[in-house]
Amino acid sequence: MRFSASSFITLLAAVGAVSAQPAKRARSINPVGQNARVDLTALPPVDVTPNTNAKRFAQGLPPLNAVKRHPHRGGPHRDGGYSHKGTPVGLAPRAEASPAPATNFKCNILVQTTAGSTLGYISPVFNDYGEYGILQSSQAGALGVSFPNTGPVDFLTTNGVDAINSFPYLSAALGFMSNGDDLGPGLTNYITITGNSGSTGSGSTPASSTSNSYATRTGKAANSETAIWTYNPATQAIRIVWTNTDGSSVPTKLAYFIDEDTTDGDSNTLVATGDMAAFQGSFGCTDTCPEITFTCVPPA
Repeated sequence: MRFSASSFITLLAAVGAVSAQPAKRARSINPVGQNARVDLTALPPVDVTPNTNAKRFAQGLPPLNAVKRHPHRGGPHRDGGYSHKGTPVGLAPRAEASPAPATNFKCNILVQTTAGSTLGYISPVFNDYGEYGILQSSQAGALGVSFPNTGPVDFLTTNGVDAINSFPYLSAALGFMSNGDDLGPGLTNYITITGNSGSTGSGSTPASSTSNSYATRTGKAANSETAIWTYNPATQAIRIVWTNTDGSSVPTKLAYFIDEDTTDGDSNTLVATGDMAAFQGSFGCTDTCPEITFTCVPPA
């Protein structure tokens, strides 16, 4: 078969076009180009006092005091009212609930790959999507959390302007590319580590009852949970247990998603999923979203 000069030139051009194609990048897990960029530092502070028993249990606190009732004594009179007279009866003092226990644990969170490489400590600064994902080499100034027991329980942040004022609860919100609120085997769904304005309560399923930093920053709706954290004092390991919409608990694995598309700001993100292989395969990010661990390091 013979090639004409023009055909050979055309072939060279086609080969050059193919070789010039950039390497395929992993899909982003965030809404690139759809970020409302709300200024989180301008939001008012929130009250972290839990006002329901579910929220108190999530923080390891005792239940609220029982409401004291004062029933009328004596039977009804002819006018339908109750007697305002009677023999005074001495009442024994009612037992009161114990005061809130002091926080037992305080940590900075060290991030390492499952292969043992240290990536750094979680920074108290959100990324451009209102998520935690910025890491720092020094423990000094790293995100601090406090919690009362081994969980699942709420983690309260102890530093960082954005976190303490408006989103003091360390939480997780459903990822932008997730197809539902459930995690588990065979599902590519994932959650991103965020801040929340309030506790969703112990055993809560994914909810929008509180504001989370991702949804507020981006303007994209995302249900979240707060009482998801477990702590192993023997190993110092911190993990996430997610509650699905049917109330079932799902252990998760953590990953660090390194976003190679820097056109929309800093979007490296800490995530968790119920099926690491399915998640990594879906986003083509085995090398850029390694599985990681969280370790509690007591503040120096």
